[in-house]
Amino acid sequence: MSADRCFRAQRRRGAEDRLAHDIDVWVASAGADAAPYLVPLSFDWDGAALRRDSHPCQLVLVDG
Repeated sequence: MSADRCFRAQRRRGAEDRLAHDIDVWVASAGADAAPYLVPLSFDWDGAALRRDSHPCQLVLVDG
């Protein structure tokens, strides 16, 4: 197996492990003023589909 294929397989296993065991991720974004901020997102992975929800304590602001 080539080094590139090994690397991709390792990255895939790592991603699948994180999906199976983690429940939150932090997503970086920026507001209209270009100021960066982090948004916590909760998710559920059932092995085939990814469902995401806003963190229960997070107020979500939408720029219009």
